[in-house]
Amino acid sequence: MAGGWNDYIATLEKSGHVAKAAIVGLQGGNWAVSSGFDPGDMSSTVAGFTNTDVFPSKGIHVAGIKYMYLRTGENAVYGKKGPAGVCIAKTKQALVIGIYAEGMQAGQCNVAVESIGDHLRNSSY
Repeated sequence: MAGGWNDYIATLEKSGHVAKAAIVGLQGGNWAVSSGFDPGDMSSTVAGFTNTDVFPSKGIHVAGIKYMYLRTGENAVYGKKGPAGVCIAKTKQALVIGIYAEGMQAGQCNVAVESIGDHLRNSSY
């Protein structure tokens, strides 16, 4: 996207399927985040993509909230807490994080987040 990293966040939010989003570098640092959203330390989430025991035993932690681990996809992990949940897509250099809220469909959030993740992977990010 020509406008930068924040355009990816805007695209996710405008989809109507993602309440909050972030793109976080695998080495740390927020590349872009929704207004008022701080995903927090994502190092354990990064580690979970290489050590498959992390998520089932410890859950998925984003913005101080522990989500129950649901499953891992080829390049993504999925979690839930009550009526809300999270989808995190891993690219070569970053995590794309999408949080869905009550009333939003998990599957649609997953499609939106994974689409951005696929685009970034195909762009060598």
